[in-house]
Amino acid sequence: MGGSLSSINAQRAHLTPIDHATGVVNCVMVLRATSVNPKVLQWARVRAGLTVVDAAEAIGRSAEALEAWENGSETPTYRQLADLAQRVYRRPLAVFFFPSPPTEESIASEFRTLPDSERERLEPDTLFALRDARAWQLSAKDVFAGTDESFRGTVADLRAKHRETPTSLAHRVRSLLGISLAEQLQWRNADEALKAWRFAIERFAILVFKRPFDQESVSGFCLDDPQYPVVVINNATSHTRQIFTLLHELGHLAYGVSGVTTRDEDDLGSLSLSDRRIEIACNRFAAEALVPPGSIDLDEISGAQIGERISGAARALKVSREVVLRRLLDAGRVDSEAYTSLVEHWREDYLRQDERTGGGSYYANVGTYLSDTYARAVFFQYHSGRIGIGDAADHLRMKARNLDRFESFLLSRGRAE
Repeated sequence: MGGSLSSINAQRAHLTPIDHATGVVNCVMVLRATSVNPKVLQWARVRAGLTVVDAAEAIGRSAEALEAWENGSETPTYRQLADLAQRVYRRPLAVFFFPSPPTEESIASEFRTLPDSERERLEPDTLFALRDARAWQLSAKDVFAGTDESFRGTVADLRAKHRETPTSLAHRVRSLLGISLAEQLQWRNADEALKAWRFAIERFAILVFKRPFDQESVSGFCLDDPQYPVVVINNATSHTRQIFTLLHELGHLAYGVSGVTTRDEDDLGSLSLSDRRIEIACNRFAAEALVPPGSIDLDEISGAQIGERISGAARALKVSREVVLRRLLDAGRVDSEAYTSLVEHWREDYLRQDERTGGGSYYANVGTYLSDTYARAVFFQYHSGRIGIGDAADHLRMKARNLDRFESFLLSRGRAE
């Protein structure tokens, strides 16, 4: 029987000791991944943001066993490696047999406007979401190749011009998006508002995905790209918070930088002066875009009933109370102390209250998470014969048997969803 030395080594049989209770020798074929690269094992764990103890506990092994795999003195079985790769590190199994760890841009270089203290606190699920978004972005170049998708423009049209203030940028971008104040006031609720903002932004080839984050302090992030930027929003936050996150990330893209939006602004002081200016500018941009001139009378929102008046303006514009308050802060109508006090009081606005029970249609959930523009482009490629059913399923991250029903759902809800 032929075979390479590595394949023969990988299939060595290991005999377990005698079972003393029965006196029977148990012969068990244990396939060991002898060709696994220990350096890649360690790299994958570090990139996932896990300690040796955390990773070992996740697969029910000891820290000493995992350390032995990482220093090459022992090798995992194929089953152990597959469990570690796919469930814990969320990497393709083939990666662990590469001659050296893959080259990936560091979090520090990609998200330079994220304070060091925040980068260090990014949890494994968030790190995976960042990698996953990059995969969406790379696949978009294939998904949109040769499609008939007629975008209204590109992110280049939304880029900030030289010496353009956040206020003027917000007004110009809002005009390009085509959302009037009259339309905004007519939206029935924040859910409808979110869909409208998302649809308008996707018309500029900016792909907006949603997902729940295990790390509740992360509201979302964006990956800049001259062709297909990606925005990912934490679907576990309130609709009004998602709207602000979407516009804040749009601000990042307008300034040509990737970024992660967190709930707190306490760490802005740890940023460099230029990066701090970008974050402040993105906050102002989002507030100005969502609460445009003429939408509220800033002079009237003051006094003892300021909280009630802010709430009324927020309901009318389908934005959070914090956004209206930020406009008051930027306009000098409230000081930073009053702003901080009210924001702390409104912390409950951050998380969603209407979806705590979970559930819902599988297809509706997938449709909510996926970029609508991206999903429709995949089906265009599929029906044009450019990609097969397997590739379409891979692009949409679902099983092939679910494609037909998902497409029916996508068509039934219309483009504005």
